[in-house]
Amino acid sequence: STSRRQRQMCIRDRAKKKVPSVEPEGMPQTVYQEAKDTGALYLEWKKGNKYLQYLRTVIHEGEVVLTDAEYTKKEVDSLCGYECTYYTKGDEMWIAWDDAKYSYQIDATNIENPKELLKKMAEDIYK
Repeated sequence: STSRRQRQMCIRDRAKKKVPSVEPEGMPQTVYQEAKDTGALYLEWKKGNKYLQYLRTVIHEGEVVLTDAEYTKKEVDSLCGYECTYYTKGDEMWIAWDDAKYSYQIDATNIENPKELLKKMAEDIYK
């Protein structure tokens, strides 16, 4: 049946890692929080005014995940078979996407070539 085939596809496309092994160079990880009951994750890297955040939340059926709507530029792209969106606001850029199970967001503030790093980190979860 279609639903069984879709389920098998979803399993195949599931993230291979909880957190990206690609990390911002020279920025120590300052926060690691995991909610064992929900699988939600929050990580933070910080150095001076450079700041990076990784957020993974569980998608519940029928739930719509809202992101910060204040941005100056929005760019839709694809990431490992999923649609992702890059948002820019001043010196901040973030990527947001959903896969079969989770909703993700990675934020970069005052990072050089943020899009390159965000894309690398996001793709790394599926490698």
